[in-house]
Amino acid sequence: MGNHEWRRAFKGAFRTLGPMKKASEYRLHAKECRHLAGKMDLGEQRDQLLQLAAHWESLAEERLHLVRRHPELALAGEREEEAAWAAR
Repeated sequence: MGNHEWRRAFKGAFRTLGPMKKASEYRLHAKECRHLAGKMDLGEQRDQLLQLAAHWESLAEERLHLVRRHPELALAGEREEEAAWAAR
């Protein structure tokens, strides 16, 4: 996957970023990064995608802890999604 293709693949993901997302959305972005990285040969871009996936996972954990401390910040359906995720 060339540099141009990599940028185009993530253009939509970064455009949708808003002030707050559910932890499940952060985990979805991480999954997309790992999927793309899996299609690439070893190299700097693949490593960057894996680092980005780790960052998305970190954001998901931060969001989860935030909502646990401040339930009033939960977005619609977020608590139910997290309960289902924890039950896996």
